[in-house]
Amino acid sequence: MSATASIPGLYYAFVHPPRTPSPLRTDVAGFFGRTARGPVGAAIRVEGWREYFSIFGGLTADASTPYAVSGYFENKASAAYIVRLLGGKSQCAAGRWIVGTYDAASKTLNADWPGAGGLPALSFTIQASSQGTWANKTSITVRYWQDGTGGKPEIEFQVKPPNDHAEILSGLDPASVHDAVNAQSAYIRLSPDPLPEGVTAPLLAGAPPGPRYFEWNVGSLSGGTSVAPDRADYLNAVQLLGDEIEVALMLSPDLYHPDFSVASDQTDVLGAMLTQAEALHDRLVIIDVPPQYADALSAVRWVDTSLRTQFDEDILRNGTVYHPRLKIPDPLGGLISPLRCAPCSGWVTGVISQLDLQFGAYFTPANEGILQAIDLSSLFDAEDQADLYSGGINLLTCTPGRGLLVWGGRVLGKQSPGGFVAHRRLIHLLVRAIRRVAEPLVFDTNGPELWLAFVRSVNTVLLQAYRAGALKGDQPNQAFQVICDSTTNPQAQIDQGIVVCIVKVAPAVPMEFITLRVAVSAEGQLEVFEK
Repeated sequence: MSATASIPGLYYAFVHPPRTPSPLRTDVAGFFGRTARGPVGAAIRVEGWREYFSIFGGLTADASTPYAVSGYFENKASAAYIVRLLGGKSQCAAGRWIVGTYDAASKTLNADWPGAGGLPALSFTIQASSQGTWANKTSITVRYWQDGTGGKPEIEFQVKPPNDHAEILSGLDPASVHDAVNAQSAYIRLSPDPLPEGVTAPLLAGAPPGPRYFEWNVGSLSGGTSVAPDRADYLNAVQLLGDEIEVALMLSPDLYHPDFSVASDQTDVLGAMLTQAEALHDRLVIIDVPPQYADALSAVRWVDTSLRTQFDEDILRNGTVYHPRLKIPDPLGGLISPLRCAPCSGWVTGVISQLDLQFGAYFTPANEGILQAIDLSSLFDAEDQADLYSGGINLLTCTPGRGLLVWGGRVLGKQSPGGFVAHRRLIHLLVRAIRRVAEPLVFDTNGPELWLAFVRSVNTVLLQAYRAGALKGDQPNQAFQVICDSTTNPQAQIDQGIVVCIVKVAPAVPMEFITLRVAVSAEGQLEVFEK
């Protein structure tokens, strides 16, 4: 039974601080895929694996998204948005809690009716908090005390799903038990059934006090069903994440799930993600290679046929491909299968997010260690690595002494390899900074004061990037230039209500190739010259 403030003293109650989305953040990822449970049709913000677990449940053998989210947070990312994918015809598991019965002939309630509790109904419908088979066989026990904490009637719910932690809800007021359960439970929702004919609220309230303690073994929930998501469900998830201003990295670890195996549908979803990123100018799509294209030649051929021939340069530059898949610890596999092969996007996105928090969006996410992964699913020789790189695919490698590394930071493009991830994300940061300044000023007077606000905002971001080494030049004026004045905004344009701000940047190019010249002198001395 729970403790309440019934005697003088100091009591603590944890309250989550209000969460206000920050449009300047570029470290937050948006996942959409299958999860063990959780709300469907909404993008839910979570901070850390513990909060994800409380809303969406833990790992499940039939989905890659929970593993990817775990890898994301294990690599020190801080926040993410999750959209659970599930078919529209999926059903919630349900059951019934029969508190008492009414004898219509004698017009009396059963002797075990807890009259002192003030329960509003003879029975309650119990429904799982979300659709799916996860809640089937969930056992529920309800306990009642006539003299609970503080001498008042009290109810306790014990809810135990088959593959999740038990939940105990204590100290509930019987008169409003359904409201309390619905507010506190992660697993179930409770609703009072209509009173049968001949039973009124005064009759329930005027019944004898009943037992001082009673326990109902409600049984288990049943009838929950899970229908595989289709193309429309995937595309709707893309739209939901597109509406979240904090999302700067997008990925779908379950894009190649066996139940979603039509290649044209997968390409449509990738196209929707890339097209949305191009329209918004503020996010990057992290792409996995399908598992059937594991070798280097097949992976490059897939990128060419499924991406480069389908989308133009402006669309492709918003995506980046990483390969191969990772071998990760799998608690569900036991001693027989302790490792699982998983798409690498979750772990790579975690590395990108963590580096963003440490150094900024303009830091190249390459030559960085990957945490909570054991090995690569495929090993490539030097020739295969060169083919993958020239095909625009970023490699993951295993280096002696350093372990698993992200080894590449290029975006896609028709010219293989394409531009740099760091440069794209610098642009995303600038767009977010400009948007933050511009939106509150939409109806302000179009003149020098407004132009100055634009210049100050963009200069602040670029100066920070310059000091971090993301831009080249001996002086800031050699690294960037922001122009927003009468030359970019002539009177004819002002009359149309349009403001134009020109931003020129000279991003520093990441060092990808190092050449050493080695010479041995006549005296036998070794000399090394860096080039």
